[in-house]
Amino acid sequence: MTLIIMAAAVAATVLIAIFLGPRLRSPQQAAADAAPPPPSQVTATVERRPLSEPLTLRGSVVPGPSVKVVPPVDAIGPDSVVTRVAVHPGDVVRNGTLLAEQAGQPIFGLVLPFRLYRDIAPAMSGPDVREVQKALRKLGYLTPVSGAFDAPTQTALRKFFKAGGYELQPDTADAATSAPVPTAAGDSPKASSAPQVTLKRATIVRLSESGQKVTAVHVKVGDVLTAESVLVELNGKAPFLRVMVAQDKVQLLKKGQTGTVTDEGSTDSATAVIVTVSDKAKTDSVTGALGFAVDLQFRGRVLIAEDRTFRVDINPSGNVKAVLAAPVSALYARADGTTFVLLPTADAKPASEVTVVAGQQAGGWVEIASSVDDKVTEGTVVVVGQQ
Repeated sequence: MTLIIMAAAVAATVLIAIFLGPRLRSPQQAAADAAPPPPSQVTATVERRPLSEPLTLRGSVVPGPSVKVVPPVDAIGPDSVVTRVAVHPGDVVRNGTLLAEQAGQPIFGLVLPFRLYRDIAPAMSGPDVREVQKALRKLGYLTPVSGAFDAPTQTALRKFFKAGGYELQPDTADAATSAPVPTAAGDSPKASSAPQVTLKRATIVRLSESGQKVTAVHVKVGDVLTAESVLVELNGKAPFLRVMVAQDKVQLLKKGQTGTVTDEGSTDSATAVIVTVSDKAKTDSVTGALGFAVDLQFRGRVLIAEDRTFRVDINPSGNVKAVLAAPVSALYARADGTTFVLLPTADAKPASEVTVVAGQQAGGWVEIASSVDDKVTEGTVVVVGQQ
């Protein structure tokens, strides 16, 4: 009986050891089990890449260049009421085109090298008469180019006005006087039955060239023409963005680079492309800022705000050469100011230090300008941290 009891006790002890043994630890073992695992190194690879960050600037929207046609000086005044507008956006203005009418009188456009500076009356002559004769000849009217406001010139002028729907009024100073008409050699000139006329400079505006497109009309029927009035704009270009850039930054910008334009007041954004980069610093006549003017043309949507500037982010990566670079977190500094990177080892030994000379930084990367014994090259693995 005693043997049976002892055997049962031994069996029970064995069973307790089997089930409780894994759960029984010494204090030293418990502390060791609770300690964190040995740290492992986090690495990255050195690579050759361009280092650049977006260049943030501020710019203002500028109206596109255009040819502004202003009313003749003599067509300005309190009684100069616009009674007709003869052109619309999209129309093509040619030599002889009727632009508008003020107080019932036409305003024609003629291609001239200068504005008319006087009313041209009978018996007058001069360079202004000669240029009017040239403009009439281009319209198909047979006039001499003599510089004299003679009867053939006046006849052509009457026909020109009549073709536009207007009658050129006889000269009020001498409406009954007939202009002499040349005859065959040896004959006395005979009087013309047509009354003499005066070309009023209020009826003519100068055009620089024929075939320009109307992009804006600034007057409407009922307006009174003043010194600030603009009849129409010709060959107008789209608004563009002008940025004034300091000398140390303008070298990073080239024609063709793309930028993101952001209206920080509304968070609207658009894309723009650099079209011109000035090579001389100046004070901009539009913005008043000093620097190098850089103009960007909108692609698609155009942002316009007269009361604020826009933020412009331009990535100069197209102008930056690739350099040997490592993540910024791989660079360490010593007390003496020198810098180094850590190269991992294959065993448990500490990583080895390699002194390097750092260059520029951008986008979380730093240039490795040189390293001791050229140990850091493209593809070198460096330690960036531990986990």
